[in-house]
Amino acid sequence: MLRSALITAFRNLLKNKFFSLLNVSGLTLGMVGFITIMQYVTKEFSFDTFYPENIYRIVTERYVKGDLVYKKALTYPSVGPALKDISPEVIDYARLWKLNGNIVFSANEKNISIRNFLFADPSIVKMLSLKLIYGNGEKALRDPLTVIISQSTAKLFFGEDEALNKTISIASGQDKFEAMVTGIFQDLPENTHFDFRLLISFATAQGFLGGEQAVLNNWNLSRFYTYVRLKDRTDYRTINYRLGELILKNKTAGGDEIEKLSLQSMKDIHLKSNLLEEMRPNGNETKVYF
Repeated sequence: MLRSALITAFRNLLKNKFFSLLNVSGLTLGMVGFITIMQYVTKEFSFDTFYPENIYRIVTERYVKGDLVYKKALTYPSVGPALKDISPEVIDYARLWKLNGNIVFSANEKNISIRNFLFADPSIVKMLSLKLIYGNGEKALRDPLTVIISQSTAKLFFGEDEALNKTISIASGQDKFEAMVTGIFQDLPENTHFDFRLLISFATAQGFLGGEQAVLNNWNLSRFYTYVRLKDRTDYRTINYRLGELILKNKTAGGDEIEKLSLQSMKDIHLKSNLLEEMRPNGNETKVYF
């Protein structure tokens, strides 16, 4: 019976060649289009889903006379440690800072300008579960003048040679220092809002910012990405209230100007966030659903 049906179908295809070709072509294009769209949608919804739960980014809003002027992905370097001090629900925090300007990295007789690098607290390794191929994750960014680099960056500078414990020279204008490679991590996947190939210890950044106390008491330089990890079942609104307390305590009211700090779930950053100073361009949830 099946054989008979197949023969009949084949004869009909030969009898109506034009319409058969049109139908098959339309079906093929439809299937290819469907598969392509599903791949795109699946990738967009997969952003940052592989990181541990309960990670939030602290964002800053500024209002003038009640109107929102801007909302940006950056905040002050003192916010993370200050929030942890008053919030037992905060497991840890991690700050990331981008030094602007033309930064040149040199090693193994190679000079390379790398834009996607950041100064980072050592806690970022554990918070993001960065997979270190070489090095100790708990110690990798603990000391001044240390860096961790991605696997592809290590290959770029050192080829097949061992990169661990090698030195990379970092030059920014008149400032120049040498840092030791204390870790090599797997390249970040494409479906993450993070964008870095090289992380320099935050202890090194303090030399640019005036020392540890200058960083801990700084409520003027709003140039830092700050992430916090909360304990399970923590109501983030409680943390938002404490962030409000920190602003009232440390920022002098500027007449009609008001600042507000709040938490943004890391899972929402790629599709639901369009803030100033995003680390990389984000997607659009409405477009994806459409």
